[in-house]
Amino acid sequence: MLSLRRFRIFREASDCSNSAAISSSLHHRISESERSFGKIDEPALVKLKNERDPEKLYTLFKANAHNRLVIENRFAFEDMVSRLSGAGRFDYIEDLLEHQKSLPQGKREGFMARIIMLYGRAGMSVGSVS
Repeated sequence: MLSLRRFRIFREASDCSNSAAISSSLHHRISESERSFGKIDEPALVKLKNERDPEKLYTLFKANAHNRLVIENRFAFEDMVSRLSGAGRFDYIEDLLEHQKSLPQGKREGFMARIIMLYGRAGMSVGSVS
């Protein structure tokens, strides 16, 4: 048993050194591709999380209405609604949620329940009834 333990420790240490070398070479490759093709674009969820301006947040969310990663992420919806309601932009919230109803995912019962819940979180109970 002791001999296997030493081998395992040695192997883990060698794996760590190999992973550091691999990550530095991967970083080098990404840097080369950035230089040759321009800056790599951030994912939509990162852009939505970092955006602080309500108008830009609205346009980003509307532009990514068909992006499955954004649509299926309930936290992105909750974050968007809480930030827009904090800014007092209930017109943007209503427009975005009504737009989501017209898309194919708006036909699913679970998605509609999420939309109703988001209206309630924004304090827009009239919108959730309709």
